[in-house]
Amino acid sequence: MQGKKPLGPLVILALLLGGSLAAKAETSYRDPGDMKEEERIAMMGKTNEYNKCVYGKAMAAVENLPDIRQAADQAMTACRPVIDELKALVVKAGFDPGFGDQFAHSAQNRVVKMLMPELALKKSGH
Repeated sequence: MQGKKPLGPLVILALLLGGSLAAKAETSYRDPGDMKEEERIAMMGKTNEYNKCVYGKAMAAVENLPDIRQAADQAMTACRPVIDELKALVVKAGFDPGFGDQFAHSAQNRVVKMLMPELALKKSGH
């Protein structure tokens, strides 16, 4: 298997979304399965930038707020420009904007799932 790379999260997501994208086959959008490595790297880089932004802002704010959810909400709002840049990368690459929205939504869900336990620990003083 030398030279072959395992399926990344974007390819798996593209395969899962294949049905909804096939319905729009008459458009000029590219198929996510045809994503180039540099496009995938750029999208993952922007996702990592978003994760760091949300994590840093939420951790900085959690002690000053009564509820950890407020810290997460404020951080996600503050980092909205980064998630918008991620969506723009998808559109610029010629993919369906709906794919960009779904990918961004998935990134937001993942960061919240990882962030909430961390915020709870910090808020509790551990």
